[in-house]
Amino acid sequence: MLSNHQYILTCDIGKEVSIAFLGKKDGTCLKDCWKFSHCLKDYQKLIRGLNPKETLVGFEATGHYWFSLYEFLVKKGFEVTVLNPLQVKSFRDSGIRGSKTDKLDAKLIFNLLLYSGKPLALERYPEKIIELRNLCRLRHKLSQQKTLLTNKLISILDIIFPEYQRVLSPKRLASLNLLKRYPLPDKIAALPLPKLTQILNKGCKGKGSPEKWAKGLKEKANQTIGSKLGLNTFSLEIKIIIQRINQTAKQIKLLDKEIKKIFSQFSESKLLLTIPGINDILGATILAEIGDINRFRAKNGADKIVALAGLDGKVKESGKGAGKTKMSKRGSTDLRWALWQAATVALRCDPSLKEVYLKQKAKHKHYYVCVSYVAKKLARIVYSVLMNKSSYQPFHSVTRH
Repeated sequence: MLSNHQYILTCDIGKEVSIAFLGKKDGTCLKDCWKFSHCLKDYQKLIRGLNPKETLVGFEATGHYWFSLYEFLVKKGFEVTVLNPLQVKSFRDSGIRGSKTDKLDAKLIFNLLLYSGKPLALERYPEKIIELRNLCRLRHKLSQQKTLLTNKLISILDIIFPEYQRVLSPKRLASLNLLKRYPLPDKIAALPLPKLTQILNKGCKGKGSPEKWAKGLKEKANQTIGSKLGLNTFSLEIKIIIQRINQTAKQIKLLDKEIKKIFSQFSESKLLLTIPGINDILGATILAEIGDINRFRAKNGADKIVALAGLDGKVKESGKGAGKTKMSKRGSTDLRWALWQAATVALRCDPSLKEVYLKQKAKHKHYYVCVSYVAKKLARIVYSVLMNKSSYQPFHSVTRH
């Protein structure tokens, strides 16, 4: 790796100030640790006097702080190795003390590049993949926020109108339309039945019975056992929560449109959509997190996808005690979420994946454990489809007589 480089420049990246260290290929220190800030002037000082063809630059992928330095160095012609934080930590922990300071880490990265035969470097993705990843991750965060807001709304209704959910789910658009205008049970009880039905009808989307909901809600509102304390504050809180839910829903809708637009530009999109349970959003998330499938080209390539999603097993065993295998969850949370969501649908509509689920269920395993096996199987299917550039072909088991 260092055959063409005479010098190694390493950095421990911080938010505002970073530490640099410069040494030679033979391990000699040329310039001991010094500080630099993230500005053009300091970036130019950092590489002053260095020949891009003779210098290898390395640093750890610390959050998002390394992006600007990476792009600056690449434009200047330097070869840059962005190290996986897990490998840096492992190399640090291999020492007796395992000490950590910014200066020590800059030297640590130097030694890692110098003595490690093949450091585990992070790969930079194409621009379109980065755009897709950013949008998908933002969408996932907004979706989580919307779920938290909805759960908060439900918790308030449990206090002031606990019977509400027996008639209508607070998650439905019809509920949000109603509670935005009439958040308290006494207000709902006072509404004329035709008007209440009309409000509920606007958000039913042809599903359910607004007339039945209206009658049920009026009846429950008149007999509610909900708390009467602090109703004014609860009323205001419900209105604010629903405003935030609606705003978040609009933002998600806007992101969905852009995600689908970018996702459709990839040839892999059509292949991923042939896999049961995977729609445009889940397919885009999977593709964005995996990137170029060729970097996983190996006999155990499918296992690497499973590990990337954090769906692989982690065994803890000590002494005579039998260890239990748990999901490692040491990977991309977004990829794991996408595969999990796809698995909950696929296990109902694909015979072979349903068989995976039922096999684990027959062993009396928890529902989530059974779904995790389906998610692992889906990860392997994704690998096969992308690597072979072929559509998913369902496998139907043959029953022997």
